[in-house]
Amino acid sequence: MEWVDLTVNTDILMYPYGIHLLLHHFMKKMDENSSLYHSLNTIKNDTLKGEVFLFYFSQINNLSDMQKIIAEYAKFIITEDQKTRFNREIERIHKLHIAQGVGVSGLDFTFNDVNGNPVSFSDFKGKVVYVDVWATWCAPCRAEIPHLRRVKEHFKDNTNIVFIGISTDHPRDIQKWKDFVAAEQLGGVQLHGNIDGSGNISRLYQIVGIPRFLLFDRQGNIVSLDAPRPSSPELIPMLTRLLR
Repeated sequence: MEWVDLTVNTDILMYPYGIHLLLHHFMKKMDENSSLYHSLNTIKNDTLKGEVFLFYFSQINNLSDMQKIIAEYAKFIITEDQKTRFNREIERIHKLHIAQGVGVSGLDFTFNDVNGNPVSFSDFKGKVVYVDVWATWCAPCRAEIPHLRRVKEHFKDNTNIVFIGISTDHPRDIQKWKDFVAAEQLGGVQLHGNIDGSGNISRLYQIVGIPRFLLFDRQGNIVSLDAPRPSSPELIPMLTRLLR
């Protein structure tokens, strides 16, 4: 019986259980000594590579494995539908990670500052990081600004702490955000975190209401995902303890 290569085009996906047939076909063609993911290159059709990768990616349940796999294999995700499902799986793994709570590593992010320069959470490893998730339209957020200035002033001579503001303003209001930052002379690290995909700050940390304050220790680990507000008398003592 002639061997039929099912990896040439996407016709197989039109059939019920087509993905399972593809996976069975794929496993039979794998070299016994090769890794599963490297064997994706035995599939001829790029879209099918993405489908097989997504199936195995859906089995990942921890952040470190996800990060390793994404670094090398995210290139197999090419269609818009695959990108949507890929982001959904990333969010699932992020939720599993942060559900472990205090002591696990913070989720890395990269957002642009007011000058359009990318800034990442990982840039501040070695420092206590206090993150203010806010928006220009949020009255309670604006009410915390004078208190945050007071906290920053308290720690102004300490280089081991950084205060980051991450705006959730709509992308169409980026200029409004920049103008507000300038007018209020907010200074420090000011980022815009309302971006597309799973990297959006609200989706990363499942934030449904603002202001929200996130606190991380000098190793980049989570101290609190609902830290005291700047107006709280608890905040300065908490930060002081982390800096010891």
